[in-house]
Amino acid sequence: MHEINICLPGDRTISVPAGTIVGTLPGAGDTEDGLPYLAAIVNNDVSSLSYPVSINSTVRFLTMADPDGWRIYRRSLTYLAAKAVEELFPDAEFRVEHSLSGGLYCSFRRESQDGITEEQVQAIHTAMRDLVGKDLLIERRKIAYGDAIREFQDAGQSDKLNLLKYRNPPHVVIYECDGFSDLAHRPLAPRTGLLDAFELVHYPPGFVIHLPGRDHPHDMAPFEKQPQLFQIYQEHEEWGRILGVNTVGRLNEIIAHNEIESF
Repeated sequence: MHEINICLPGDRTISVPAGTIVGTLPGAGDTEDGLPYLAAIVNNDVSSLSYPVSINSTVRFLTMADPDGWRIYRRSLTYLAAKAVEELFPDAEFRVEHSLSGGLYCSFRRESQDGITEEQVQAIHTAMRDLVGKDLLIERRKIAYGDAIREFQDAGQSDKLNLLKYRNPPHVVIYECDGFSDLAHRPLAPRTGLLDAFELVHYPPGFVIHLPGRDHPHDMAPFEKQPQLFQIYQEHEEWGRILGVNTVGRLNEIIAHNEIESF
């Protein structure tokens, strides 16, 4: 296997075998200002720590204090919440809807229940904390398109199926953690143990994943309600339900069936 050159922070250049994983490079397991590294910039592209480097590259590691790192942290928390909901309430429809007061508002519906109770929010919070304590790997994997379709069918994740239905790539990139899989839209943190700074706030009919701000990653600012903005978002979501379109996958379906004019 041929060698490639990696330029690291501090003008340090090392030679490593092609295909070396970013997370195994010197310094990847360190911290900066007490914050762990979550991902890296590889040749100006945001990459996960499990990314294999195959060409000469410049690598800079990212913490939550970096705007890209903060977005990775937020996205990783939604993955953690989705896994916790799947374990506790497999029949629930869980969606990350929109930003709210620096966090993310999530909807939660079950066949016999529209909305979520305070006790259920606490149960999800406890389950997420348990996953953080276990420090599980969040693994990036490439699988065949057909295998991805079968995997999401078996898991009953119809929203993921609708996203894949109108694409036919040779492979699909997913993130897998202890039996739970999701499409890899962008990089995630490498381990659940790095995701310990968050709170869940009951915000009927759903809840908010509240996390530190990107400018003050060490501090959890008090959650502030935004009732007027929230009402506008709720009206928008209600129109989506009335029209029968509340996901991109459903919109793709309408376009494919030549129904966009009537929509």
